[in-house]
Amino acid sequence: MTDTNSASDSYRSNFLSDGLTKSAKEYPDNLALVFFGKKISYRDLDKMSDNFCQSLLKIGITKGDRIALFIPNSPQFVIALYGIAKAGAIASPINPLYTPREIDLVLSNLKPKALITLTMFLDKVFAAEESKLIDSFIVGHIADFLPLPLSPLARIKEIFSKRTYHPNHRFFKNKTRTFGKFLQNSHEKPLSPIERTKSDTAVLMFTSGTTGKPKGVPLSHNNLVSNLFQIDEMVKTSVRTGKEVQLGVLPFFHIYGLNFVLNYSVSKAFAIVLMPKFESIAACKTIDKYKITIVAGVPALFAALIKRYELNPKKYDFRRFVSVAAALRLAPFLPWKKSEKLPSGR
Repeated sequence: MTDTNSASDSYRSNFLSDGLTKSAKEYPDNLALVFFGKKISYRDLDKMSDNFCQSLLKIGITKGDRIALFIPNSPQFVIALYGIAKAGAIASPINPLYTPREIDLVLSNLKPKALITLTMFLDKVFAAEESKLIDSFIVGHIADFLPLPLSPLARIKEIFSKRTYHPNHRFFKNKTRTFGKFLQNSHEKPLSPIERTKSDTAVLMFTSGTTGKPKGVPLSHNNLVSNLFQIDEMVKTSVRTGKEVQLGVLPFFHIYGLNFVLNYSVSKAFAIVLMPKFESIAACKTIDKYKITIVAGVPALFAALIKRYELNPKKYDFRRFVSVAAALRLAPFLPWKKSEKLPSGR
C-alpha cells in the first residue's frame, strides 16, 4: 500500500465519515481500535458503523436530528459517532462525569431525539428531568467490547453489585434499545444514503461552562475536515499513514480528543488504544505494551507520566512517541535530557 502523507489527500474528504471509509478501503486489516486487549480492524469498524447508521434510520432518525453521546472513550463512542455522521444526524458528546443537574443543563439546550450511553450511567441519565423528553435510548454495556475473560466478569460484577436503580427506570423501559442489536446486520434492504452537504452540522460540542452555563458550538463536516487538513500540515513530517499507534486517553467529548486523537487517527489509518480515563501507571504500561508512537495530552498528563517514569526509568521505554500538547514548562523535562530514553517530543 502506498504511504501518502500529503495534506491535500486528507482534505479531499467532504464528510466526517469519509476518513473511516477511506481507511477501511485502503487498510482494511489495520488495527483501528484496541480496548483492554480487544482488537477491532478498520474493516469491522466501518461495517459496524454502517449497521449502526441503518439502525438509526430504521427507528426514524432523520437528517439534522441531534443525538447525545453520554459515553467515555470506548468502541461504542467511535461506532456511534461515525454511524450518526453517516445517517446525516448530529452527534453531541457529553461529559459522562456530569451530574444529573449538569446533564439537564445540556439536554435542555440540545433537545436530542436520542441518547446513547452505557448501563453504568443509566441512573444519572434517568435522574435528569430533561431525559423524559427524549424519544429513544440506546444502551450498551462496557463488557460488549471486552475480551475474555474480562467480558463475563464485568457482567457478573454488575449482577451482584448493590446498585439501586433510579425510580425512573420503569418510565424509560419502552424507549430503551440495546447497543448490541443496533450492530446486528439484519437490514436486508439498506435504506438509501442520506443526502448531505459539507456545510451540514456534524457535531454539536458543548463548552465546559467554566465562565457560565455550557454553550453548544455547532461544527460542520467542513469545519472538522478542514481542521484535519490543518493538523496534517502540522505533523505530516512526523507521522506515517497506516503505521502509527495513538494513545486514546484524551476525552472525546473535548474537541482536542475528538478531532486530533480520534478523527485524525482514523483518517490516517492509525491504531487507537482506548483508555476511558487517565491513570499514570496504566498509561505507562499501555504505552510500553502497545508501543505507542503518538501521545496527545496536556501539561498535567505529561507531568504525571514523567513522575511515574522517574520512579523506575528501566521499566518503561518511552523512545517511540511523539508528544503533542499545549505549552509545556521546561523544568519537568530537564531530567530527561540526560536520559537515553528521551522521547522525540514535538
